[in-house]
Amino acid sequence: MFRPLSIRARLTLWYTGFVVVILFLVSVASYSLLRWHLFNDVDASLFTVARALQDVPPADPTSPFPPDLEPLVRGLLGPEFADVLLQLLDPQGRLRSRAPRPALPLSREALGNALRGAPTLETVELTPGEPGRLVTMPVMRGGHVADLVQVAIPLRRTRQTLARYVETLLVLIPLGVTLLAAGGWGLARRALRPVDRMSQSALRISAEDLSRRLERRGTGDEIDRLADTLNAMLARLQAAFGEMQRFAADAAHELRTPLTALKGGIEVALRAERPPEEYRRVLASSMEEVDQLIRLAEDLLLLSRSSAGFTAVRRSVDLEPLCLGAFEVRVRLAKVKGVMVRMG
Repeated sequence: MFRPLSIRARLTLWYTGFVVVILFLVSVASYSLLRWHLFNDVDASLFTVARALQDVPPADPTSPFPPDLEPLVRGLLGPEFADVLLQLLDPQGRLRSRAPRPALPLSREALGNALRGAPTLETVELTPGEPGRLVTMPVMRGGHVADLVQVAIPLRRTRQTLARYVETLLVLIPLGVTLLAAGGWGLARRALRPVDRMSQSALRISAEDLSRRLERRGTGDEIDRLADTLNAMLARLQAAFGEMQRFAADAAHELRTPLTALKGGIEVALRAERPPEEYRRVLASSMEEVDQLIRLAEDLLLLSRSSAGFTAVRRSVDLEPLCLGAFEVRVRLAKVKGVMVRMG
């Protein structure tokens, strides 16, 4: 069977599990936020390039854009757009000019939106296995759509950035969880150190010495309340043990007298041959002692029940028969010792 985990271990596990859940949620949220920002930056770059192409003055009315479109854009936008893919289409979607790369796809939705004068932003597959973001924007000349500009950026860098971020999380999160678990173990150990000291103090308290008490730190926290509870329990145990000791002493004292009288009467009867009447008298006296022992046992049982919480019925008692009975017992005991007893 497995040994139950200690409170320190359970606290550490709960703390570590809680931290893992928080780190997981924070990591997912941060990854989603980073991905959203990266895609927003890509989309903003696409629109920047597309609007820059819209503002390029046509060199020839029959050819709105020069054939060397890519060098023109590089000169306008700078080297940071080196991986941008460009393509120029007529309003029917036929190719007019593009960089010397694979043709960009034109969806029916993008063509319809462009003819209505609205741009379209979508994620497409530029080459097999390489996705990218593509914007299709109309170029307006004289109030009508003269051309369609398509600008695409591969998502290779964005995906690499996200992959590096995930790799960083996979390294930092286990390291952070390990450090937090070690810190949680240390905190739990420090927090439970007073309980360990209290346990050691409790082990030194025995039934023979119930006067000792657990030490309070004086902070008024849960540990002090636990010490107060245990000290109150020790006080009740001490009182109960004291009552038990007094009860045992009283019972021994009460039982000793009738037993001694019973033994004395039997010894006197056995010292010499006696007539039958003498033996009957001794047996009758012994029977009285036995009855007294029975009554004493019943009284002791009643006393023990009243000490355990039972309510005893109180009533007036005539002391004369008790005194006479005690006198007869003392007379028999004195007779064995050769002592004369008188009642004044």
